[in-house]
Amino acid sequence: MAAASHRLAPGAAHAPQASSARLRAKHAPAHMQNRTRARVPQCSGQLAGHASLTDMLEVAITTRERAEFFARAEREDTNAMRLFHGEEGCPGLAVDRYGSVALVQSWREPLNATQKAEVREFLLSRIPALNRVVFHLRGAAARRAAVESGDSLGTVREDEVNEDLTTFRELGLNYAFQPLRKGGDPSLFLDFRPVRRWVRDHSEGADVLNLFSYTCGIGVAAAAGGAASVLNVDHSQTYLDYGRTNAELNNVSMSNLAEDFFPAARQLAGLPMKGRAVRNGRGRRGARARRFSKMNPQCFDIVVLDPPTKTKTPFGAVDIKNDYAALSKPALLATRPGGVLVASNHAHDVLAEDWIESVVRCGKKAGRPVADARLLEVECDDDDFRSPNKPHLLKVGLFTTEFV
Repeated sequence: MAAASHRLAPGAAHAPQASSARLRAKHAPAHMQNRTRARVPQCSGQLAGHASLTDMLEVAITTRERAEFFARAEREDTNAMRLFHGEEGCPGLAVDRYGSVALVQSWREPLNATQKAEVREFLLSRIPALNRVVFHLRGAAARRAAVESGDSLGTVREDEVNEDLTTFRELGLNYAFQPLRKGGDPSLFLDFRPVRRWVRDHSEGADVLNLFSYTCGIGVAAAAGGAASVLNVDHSQTYLDYGRTNAELNNVSMSNLAEDFFPAARQLAGLPMKGRAVRNGRGRRGARARRFSKMNPQCFDIVVLDPPTKTKTPFGAVDIKNDYAALSKPALLATRPGGVLVASNHAHDVLAEDWIESVVRCGKKAGRPVADARLLEVECDDDDFRSPNKPHLLKVGLFTTEFV
């Protein structure tokens, strides 16, 4: 793909020198240095300022209306967004809209029956497009509190686990949504919309690799943007099945591979599996090796790397705070010279400038130097409306590799 098609989104630029100079503070806006998807502060029993929860919801929605957030969403053919963030008055609570469904999630202290009834009535009357409000407890603390209070619905209701999918729209594309799933997380992370927009706008004629693809939102955006090919890689076939449904909803084609990140990314990058399990053999310590899909090295014009915070797999450990290089090295090597690695980091105690510098340094060591690195600005999609003193965790970097 021609380099011209990889023009990066406007924003603070960083042209790395041989010394891997640090990004200046102005290149790492505070609001981009502290955000997470599922982590929400503990909810206290006393609502801030003694205001009712419905009063807080009204203020939150009115704030978004005045900021013309809903108007922009309508222009972009989007009907999924955050309506209320816990830091707007009730820590531990989040209210999201997914099309005709409002999803109310509690991470610590659950709402009582009276609050649920009030919230349901308010949302259905305030936003006419909604026809259903679903309450979901997230995490052991919320479920324990529900059980202790006599709420038998401390976990996902069995009669709703296998309910029919509904759909919502984002950036003119259709996505499947199941209000309650045993997996917990919603089927699309709303805070990643800026990345899906960027990928859609830069994918024409590109070969795109989507790592840790989850339900393939990035893959659908790339295919809809005219990508020549899309490969989604995730360890879970269940998530990839969601992705297949999303592709069918939009009449686009893409390939899915159910495989661990490490054997997939390392093989595509042309790296050996040294120190990890090998195919049809035994590991270094004599343990029976797990089989993995044999793949040939391949480079892509756009590689999207959106890893979880921390997890272990049979082939390696994911730790975005202490060992991001284990992820960025194969991802960079799988990026074609002149291509772009789109990488994320949502660790709350990792500064954007330090993380950007570490990825640039990794590219230099790996032999795939980075010609340009910058942060993808996300404030235009800020539907959290958090306090300025509580910056976001999500950081997204655009790393353009050097032409050889």
